[in-house]
Amino acid sequence: MNKIELRGLDLTCYQEVLSNGLHVFMIPFDKVNAKYASLTTSFNSTIVEFVPEGKNKYRKVPSGIAHFLEHQMFSQSHRQNPMEFYSEHSCDCNAYTSKKKTSYVFSGTTFFEEGLNFLLDYVQDPMITEETVQKEKGIITEELKMYEDKPYSRLYDQICLNTFHSLPFRYPIGGRVEDVEKTTHDEIMDCYYTFYHPSNMFLVITGNINPEEVIEIIKKNQEAKQLPKLKQSPRVKKYKEPVTVYKDFEKIKMDVTVPKICLGIKVDVSEFNDQERDKISYYLNFAFWVNFGATSDFKEEMIKEGIITHSMSYSKERVEDFFFINCVADTFRYEELLKRAVEKLEHLTITEEELERMKRVVISDCIFESDDMYGMNQKIMMEYLQYGKIVEDRLSMIRNLNQKEFYEYMKRLNLKHRSVVVIEPIKKG
Repeated sequence: MNKIELRGLDLTCYQEVLSNGLHVFMIPFDKVNAKYASLTTSFNSTIVEFVPEGKNKYRKVPSGIAHFLEHQMFSQSHRQNPMEFYSEHSCDCNAYTSKKKTSYVFSGTTFFEEGLNFLLDYVQDPMITEETVQKEKGIITEELKMYEDKPYSRLYDQICLNTFHSLPFRYPIGGRVEDVEKTTHDEIMDCYYTFYHPSNMFLVITGNINPEEVIEIIKKNQEAKQLPKLKQSPRVKKYKEPVTVYKDFEKIKMDVTVPKICLGIKVDVSEFNDQERDKISYYLNFAFWVNFGATSDFKEEMIKEGIITHSMSYSKERVEDFFFINCVADTFRYEELLKRAVEKLEHLTITEEELERMKRVVISDCIFESDDMYGMNQKIMMEYLQYGKIVEDRLSMIRNLNQKEFYEYMKRLNLKHRSVVVIEPIKKG
């Protein structure tokens, strides 16, 4: 078993690849009683065209099918429902699909071996039938309609659609109602057999564990199964995405009291390598927090002048060769807010003092997170998805960030590719 020392965090990650290709990562936490396991595939909502296992032609499947497949894993007729099983064994369980992955998780303080075996069993041996697929369509459709009625969900989905031209990232995680209705059993099984093979999944376990004992439980479980070998690695279609946004501006009417605005910024980082992109990610986080965050002078000015009703928020995501940044606010004066925000964007600054303060905050957060088995599980999961490996010494990279380099990167980044979505109240009467 390979040991990875996470420098500066006083943690060791144990890694092993089983004979069937399943990657296993384990981090012991001595000061907790609970254990947390996540079984993850890189199959996500952005994968809609691929070469199915055993075939040689690309197949296009409906948007939202990764989320549909996740639902099907909990609709099994030949074994106890996972929710019921884990509840009876005093454990919590869940599953979630994102634009990066699909994960199945459980946690608890007792019955860990039983829970781990059940996790591996129900994910690796589903009973998906025509009947279960048809039954689930109504459930998922109702879920999608619920999100469509939520202003901030609608705002996010629309800004994604308007920012990207061809990348399937532009579509909602659950797809659209028409996508769900036309999804077939055959398409779902192609997705399952292509992306849910052990060699395309990985298991992360954190908590009060003995890695040697846990790996034996996993090996025993996997060796008892006759899982077919993959004939080929998954081939997912690549898309050519312009650096521009698909649509500059859109206004939506919804049943809201206060208008809402989302400014989406599409930042091309295709010319940078992975190490540079890591640094740019931190620099952008720092710059947006200092200039637009909850404690920024800009936010205080906007509230004082009555331009926004309360604090703004922002988020940043990595989307292939782009960083995708969203700034959201409630405002009755969105045109003025947009004008002021764009002026600020074109002159992003950070002082030496602000940069050092942000570095200390991030390093403190990393150290604090190292005591959190849930946070570390998620961190390991996302690092492996992003890099195909675990980052051993992130703290040193953060400490070496500096103001000179910040401005050098800012000169090379283009923040002018922007899309705006506004939600306005429906006029009544």
